[in-house]
This record gives sequence, C-alpha cells and structure tokens, in this order.
Amino acid sequence: MDKNDLARHSNHAITIDQRLLEQRRALDEAAIVSETDLTGNITYFNDKFVEISGYSRYELIGQNHRIINSNTHNPAFFQHMWHTILMGDTWQGDICNRKKDGQLYWVKSTIVPIMDTNTHKPVRFQSIRFDITPQKELEQSLIHQTTTDPLTGINNRYALNRLFNIAKNLAESQNTLLAVCLIDLDDFKSINDQLGHKEGDQVLIQLALRLKHTLRDHDMVARLGGDEFALILNNLKSKDEINVCLHRLSQAIEQPLHLDGYSVTLSASLGVAIYPEHNDEFDVLIRQADYSMYLAKQKGKNQFVFLIILKI
Repeated sequence: MDKNDLARHSNHAITIDQRLLEQRRALDEAAIVSETDLTGNITYFNDKFVEISGYSRYELIGQNHRIINSNTHNPAFFQHMWHTILMGDTWQGDICNRKKDGQLYWVKSTIVPIMDTNTHKPVRFQSIRFDITPQKELEQSLIHQTTTDPLTGINNRYALNRLFNIAKNLAESQNTLLAVCLIDLDDFKSINDQLGHKEGDQVLIQLALRLKHTLRDHDMVARLGGDEFALILNNLKSKDEINVCLHRLSQAIEQPLHLDGYSVTLSASLGVAIYPEHNDEFDVLIRQADYSMYLAKQKGKNQFVFLIILKI
C-alpha cells in the first residue's frame, strides 16, 4: 500500500468517525439515551436522561436502571423485555418511569442489544427513548371520560360491561357465581322536589361513595343514570352468600346521609340476576335484574328480589 492509499484509507476512517459522532450528537439532541451492562447497571447516559429523570450525573453514575422504576408494570412485563434483549433481539414498548421527585413519566422505548462480533451474544444494551407523557395523559383522560360517571366519579355502564366480561372469565375458571344487581332509590323524586337538584346530586355522590366502600374489594359498582346504580358481586359460592352481601348493602343505604343542614334517610329496591344460571350476557342480566327490581317496587319497595326463575 503506497502513501496515497494510506492517506485515502486514513481520510476514509476519519470520515466514518466524524459521521458516527454526528449521528451520536443528533441522537443525543433528539432522544433520551442510555446504555447499561448485561445486569442493567448504567454505563452511559446523555443530558436528556439527566433532565427528565431529575437525578444529577453524580447520582446516576454506577446506579442500576431500577432507580427510575415506577412499579407501574407487573413483573411479567419486564421478564418479557429481558428475555427479548438477552436473546439478542430488539425490544420496543411504552414504559412508565418515576422521576427523583416522584412524578411519573412515560417513554416510548427501543432497547437494542450491542452484540459481540465473535460470540454473537449481547455485551451491553442501548436504550433510545422519547417522552410521550402528554400523549399518555391525554389517552388516560379520554379513557377516564368514557368509563367514569361524571357526577359521582364511579364507573359508568360502559366500564361495568367491560369489567363484567373480565369477572365472567374468572368466575368460569373458579366455578363461582356472579350477581348482577340493580339498585333504584325509593321516592328519590321527593328529595329533588323538597331539597332541590343540587342537594339531590350530593345525595347521589355520597351514596356512590358509600356503596363503593361497603362492597368487597373485588366487587364493582356503577351509576347507570339518575338514581339507578348497578353492582357486580364476584366470587360467590351460594345464594346465601349473595343474601349476606345484599343485606349489608341495604343496611348501608339506609344509614342517614348528612348534607349541609339536612339529614336524609334513603331506602332502595334491588333486583338480582345471576351468572351463569340466568344468562351469560351483561345486557341480558341487567334487563333481568331490572325486572326483578320492578317486582321489588311492586311488593312494597325497600327490599331485594331475585329473578323469579332462579333455581339453586
């Protein structure tokens, strides 16, 4: 190789190095970049990583990437991620992290294994992230709006329908019952007429919270509209267990609600239909519970009635 060839080779190498530096600089300007060893210990991070995490460079040096773990994702999420990158494949997904001050932020992440050219195994991982917190907050806001009753803040009918399908699958796997209950307050119109709609709304808000707190952790409550609420009671073994739950709910409803200068005592009529005895569709069970609730009204109100075709 003559001097001209050496010069051309040297210039070519410099050009490649410059290009790599330019690419790295462009990446650092556009994205949150970090690198870790095979155990997740941070070996490199750029200024954007420092900026969004809230940690100083001194605090990040030598730390494991778990320092920004938000505990939002379940273990299976990270098990799948680690399995993917340790196999030498690129992983992509949205991750919720936690800043030093406790605030959560979302990033769209791409984790690229850097491979050893001889062993063809990963030697480190490079993570490229983009902040998508505003998009996630908008998404969560839209989900909240479509699944939440605007007056009481509890589930609406749409949300309860989705939750029923999850509960139904669990009941099928565990061979348990679900009770779908419809609650309609007795003579609620008189409260609105005497106290006004503003106070009537306060009654519904307090009642919604009381129902939510009275239910067991795995039960669900929603407001369907007006003074009508629906419940899904999960993991039930028998009609006797359903009776216990309904008695507890009735007693909770009858406890006085305290407004500004007023004390209001309520009663309600409850109708009940059961999965799987009556049907396996949410809309059908709600209609059946509605019919049972109508029968409770006809029988004198302030009581609960099971669908009359119930056979246990």
